[in-house]
Amino acid sequence: MRVLPVVQTPPGYQYVENLRRHLAVQCGSEFRPFSGQFVLPRQVELHLPNRWRLPCNLRCTHCEGKNLRQNVDDIYPKVFRLVQALGRQIPLWVISGAYSEPTINDQLIDLIELIKEPGSNVGLHTNGTLMQRHEEKFGFLSRLTRVTTSPDYLSLSLDAGRASSYKAIKGVKGFDRVIDGLLTLCRLKKEQPDGGIIVRVTFLLHPENSSAEEIAEVVT
Repeated sequence: MRVLPVVQTPPGYQYVENLRRHLAVQCGSEFRPFSGQFVLPRQVELHLPNRWRLPCNLRCTHCEGKNLRQNVDDIYPKVFRLVQALGRQIPLWVISGAYSEPTINDQLIDLIELIKEPGSNVGLHTNGTLMQRHEEKFGFLSRLTRVTTSPDYLSLSLDAGRASSYKAIKGVKGFDRVIDGLLTLCRLKKEQPDGGIIVRVTFLLHPENSSAEEIAEVVT
């Protein structure tokens, strides 16, 4: 019988231990649930709409967003006030989108810098299509890598190993743009003395991208 090696769970995924440490900081020696004691959450997820009347710049075949009426109001002033009010009391701010792409809004990097100012951590979920363009336009990736460090993270949904499958799944061309942005991000990350932000690439299996050859291309 083959014995598989024991793999250490990454610190960010040790949810019970992370929660235990957070409660110890918030509550002292003992946490009493259902006692009326108010405890701030360990993380806050910001699902941000976009003010440019465009929730997302992709048309992914698996996304339910295209069937929903999506909010495109500018709520960034309210979010900025929330971050300023809570600051370091929230250890982790996760920026994502409810069927939207947060990098469409060019205020995003200002929000990330505001989160990092008091010492909180940040996570960003993105499709990666605008990273290179924003770097060339206003130094988005340079600013991001300067203010972030582990355990801050960026999660990029690639979902393809080839341009053809990318277009079939995402509904638009853009594979090369994503790879260019990812390479720039990794280069800038390496320049940071502490190793910089954690970069995670996610891959959702589809009939169009799940051949052994394509998966091998992604892995290698």
